[in-house]
Amino acid sequence: MSPDPINHASDLIEKAGLNHPYDELLHEFIYRAVDQYEAAHYAIQRIAAGEAQQMADDWVHVVKSVTTAGLLPPPPSDSQQRDVKLRDGGRCCITGKTGSLWDPLVVAPILPIPSGWIDIDNSRIHELLGVFFTPSYRDWWLGYAARPSDMNPLHSHWLVQRSAASAFANGFVRLQRFSPSLVEFRVEQVAMTPLVKPTGIRGLYPVMVDQSRNNLAKVDARFIGTQARLASTIQLVAIAQEHGLEAPTSSLDEKEPVWHPRRSSPFLLPLRLFGRALLQLWRLMPGLARLKVYQSLYRLGTYLYPTHGSASVRRLPFGLYLKESDLEDELDRILNEAEALRWVQRHSDVPVPRPLDVVYRPGGRQVAYLLMTRLPGFQLIRSLNALSARGARQIMGQLEQYLSQIRKIPNTANEAMAICNTLGGPIADMRLRGGKPLGPFRDEADFSNIMRYPDDPGRQGHEIVFTHADLNPRNILVDQFKRPDGSRGWMVTGIIDWEMAGFYPEYWEYTKSMFEGRSWPKRYNNWIHGLWARFGDYTKEMDVELRAWASGCAV
Repeated sequence: MSPDPINHASDLIEKAGLNHPYDELLHEFIYRAVDQYEAAHYAIQRIAAGEAQQMADDWVHVVKSVTTAGLLPPPPSDSQQRDVKLRDGGRCCITGKTGSLWDPLVVAPILPIPSGWIDIDNSRIHELLGVFFTPSYRDWWLGYAARPSDMNPLHSHWLVQRSAASAFANGFVRLQRFSPSLVEFRVEQVAMTPLVKPTGIRGLYPVMVDQSRNNLAKVDARFIGTQARLASTIQLVAIAQEHGLEAPTSSLDEKEPVWHPRRSSPFLLPLRLFGRALLQLWRLMPGLARLKVYQSLYRLGTYLYPTHGSASVRRLPFGLYLKESDLEDELDRILNEAEALRWVQRHSDVPVPRPLDVVYRPGGRQVAYLLMTRLPGFQLIRSLNALSARGARQIMGQLEQYLSQIRKIPNTANEAMAICNTLGGPIADMRLRGGKPLGPFRDEADFSNIMRYPDDPGRQGHEIVFTHADLNPRNILVDQFKRPDGSRGWMVTGIIDWEMAGFYPEYWEYTKSMFEGRSWPKRYNNWIHGLWARFGDYTKEMDVELRAWASGCAV
């Protein structure tokens, strides 16, 4: 049975060894094409011919022909501009808003003329365009690019807010057409990095019809559809250009600033002291009363910040987060996380949230809440596209420093049990029987006995160290900073979600970080392998874990 061409092409792209984001650009070429299978077969042929980088460069040329090298189409006349405003009902076609003094409505071209598609005699570019768009779609574009004056300006222009036009041009927002309709769309935010600010939208389903009912010409859906297919690629091309402007470096271990919380002004000292006193008074309140308040705050966070947090965590005003647990076997996780955060703050410089309060209701239907401070930055998983090779080295170098500190935290919770959580009790790791509490264990041998292949050399003879136990790119926060020369670098601003933390064999942090390895991009996995190689050779430990995972057993 022949492999699926899309998966096969994706595998070949991963193996081609392209620098990021050129690998991601080729993935986008396949996933955003009109016919993904045709695009995959085309990519397979070119990569097999040793043309992976050339294909990526051709794709960049196609996109830049629309963005940086695109030409403005002939502007509509005054009467045609009035018609556009009437047709679009005096509202932005993207945001649905009426505009304002600081963000006015303008009649703007939907897309520039991609003159670069016809200015060169290059059959390779034309073939690529035909594969991506289909030949008939490509030929329509080439005809328009050659004779833009033949196009009715009402087909190629629309009424938009100035900020929305900029977001659309940069690929930060797109309008996805509801097939087979040519006038019904859904507005989608497109954020290839967390640095992209969302566009304010009033109404997610614009309809490109004549609002005036004067039988005016409609917007041509092919302009909008083209941008929808190119939006994410437009951002990736901008990222590639930014990476190309970085100063080269020969060091694999760059010394970059380590983030620490900003020291507040001494003038704010009375306010800080007042806040601490207020918190102390609050914690003197009966637990049931605080619990009721936190239940209300949890619902408030869901309403105010619907896209922040996770299934059990809600963002709150004033730089706070609230974590909820309403499952019986998760109560200890909340308590363990609060204690782990205190330990890390006490014994290291690792940036972690500060636990402010823990409250729970034992017996019956258990529920617990952990109130903690919010850290700056973005999840590393959302920032991968923005990271250059240099940025990745900075992040991994800082993680090495932090992990070295974490692994030195002593076990003062239960001296009789080497493997335990921060309360001295059972560990609860999703890698082990779905997170059910297990242990504590006297030594590694007892711990290994609950897993497959307990006598394997990869399960013996390890130091027991403090471990986060869920160190994946969702739980690592990063952010940009400005260097003295004006260039931008990256730093780790926090490590979050410590509910599984405890004392484990020294290899556990590494192997557990790869437990979801298939979910992460290959380049991220390579970074993690390189990071842990600095701590030692854990090849046999990873090997036995991979065999255990492949067995389909939770141990």
